Amino acid sequence: MKVKFNIAKQFIEPFIQINAAQKSTELQQLAESIQKLTQEWLITGYQNRQQFVLFLPQIVRFHTENGAVICETDNQHHYRIKERIYFLHNQLPKEMFLQISSAEIVNINKIDYFSLSKAGRYQINLTNGTLTYVSRRFVKTIKEDLS
Repeated sequence: MKVKFNIAKQFIEPFIQINAAQKSTELQQLAESIQKLTQEWLITGYQNRQQFVLFLPQIVRFHTENGAVICETDNQHHYRIKERIYFLHNQLPKEMFLQISSAEIVNINKIDYFSLSKAGRYQINLTNGTLTYVSRRFVKTIKEDLS
């Protein structure tokens, strides 16, 4: 099967199109698999009584704030999420997200670099300029996950 990308600024949202001479069981199964995969990469966020569908790769981090779980995106927008951190930890793709404390999960692809704070804690510098810290309890797990 041939895979082809068509990249153009006119496409606001990515979409997948299957071109074939006729519909077959294999193509239907492929379409269902693609649909399932793309649905797993979406999460619903809320902001000012509005509901937004967020694509996981655009999410920088999830963290708790005043008892609510907040999702922060590339463009510095913040959305309230109904799911709890422990639920997100179990549901998010492990190759994309890393839990750094009991109250925070970060997107591995959005980590700019790690540094050591003056207090001896690991500081994570994210690509959007946000600074956060690794809980001491999670240091060993993070080292194992990233090695």
